[in-house]
Amino acid sequence: MRFKHPELEAEFNVAHPRVQALALYLDRHARLSYGKDLMVTDVGRTIEEYRAIYGEEYEGPMPHLSEPWRGVKSRAIDFRTIGELTDDAVMEMVAHANQAWPRGDGKPTALWHSVKGSAQHLHVQVQA
Repeated sequence: MRFKHPELEAEFNVAHPRVQALALYLDRHARLSYGKDLMVTDVGRTIEEYRAIYGEEYEGPMPHLSEPWRGVKSRAIDFRTIGELTDDAVMEMVAHANQAWPRGDGKPTALWHSVKGSAQHLHVQVQA
């Protein structure tokens, strides 16, 4: 697994253990299936970063929220897909992650999306 910035590796190391395990599993899957090491582009966010992305009044789900001083660990990781994997490979990885790592709350474990016009990326998340 590669990290877009060195700080992301430190964020990864304090993320929730289940999302760490999921990310390592998917990285291995990508390496064995497509010959690619995944690139992490986002792990933890503060409430201020969420509000900068979604607006000041945002109160929705925050799976990337990381406040280690309060014991809150990020439960989500984003991976770059553009220039890294084909569309078919990403769709296969999303389907594989959702089948192999199902959540009990009905939400997807993995999705391929963009936020507010940003580049599409592979988003993985685990249940709290």
